[in-house]
Amino acid sequence: MVKILVLIIAGGRWPQYTEYEKKWRRYMSFYPEIEYCFLKMNPGLKEEFSKNEDVLEFKGEEKLSNIWFKTVEGLRYYKDRLGEFDYVLRANLSSFFEWERLNKYLEDKPRENTVIGVEVNNRGHKYPSGCGYTLTIDVALKLIENPIEQIIIDDITLGHFILREGISTIYYNYTNVLDKKNPNDEFEIKWMEFERLEGFHFRTNVSVNHHNISLVFLERLIERAIERKISVEK
Repeated sequence: MVKILVLIIAGGRWPQYTEYEKKWRRYMSFYPEIEYCFLKMNPGLKEEFSKNEDVLEFKGEEKLSNIWFKTVEGLRYYKDRLGEFDYVLRANLSSFFEWERLNKYLEDKPRENTVIGVEVNNRGHKYPSGCGYTLTIDVALKLIENPIEQIIIDDITLGHFILREGISTIYYNYTNVLDKKNPNDEFEIKWMEFERLEGFHFRTNVSVNHHNISLVFLERLIERAIERKISVEK
């Protein structure tokens, strides 16, 4: 079993985030072997950071320009324990993962100098999307020890860091549950695609149009987790 530390970018102005957090917690309750933590900002903190159960908060405003800060500081918080894990998955609230399939996918992947994720091709510049990427432990340590300032947004910053440090990348296909015209019809098509490809990562966004189908998608993963738990207990 591959050991993964999951750091989830959370917080923000969207009211849907609260419900997403609840669903994440329910889903993760079926996988006690996977350690996870929500990363947030809190301008009211007296200290520089505060950890309370599954939430790690940092002093400051919740905004897009702080996503990279939360990523690096989240890794820094776990620095002394990173040796307990094989990988760190930096996720966000609108990306969900089928853990058994992800585990199987990672079994034969490199354990050094590698970032694994969904490819963004920005005018010929390629880098892993910030919707969710997996770091080998040595890369996580490099991010802590040799930091880089955020450049525009977090995934572009990661791309610059990868180039600077000579880090290898591996890209995979994911299921993107985004359809502005017919979100309900599109959902079933996307679910069938997800199953046919034995996908392990699907992404939505937090807009009102996609909020409900995002939760339904996650509910199906929860139902599957329940079925597996029942099967194991038998």
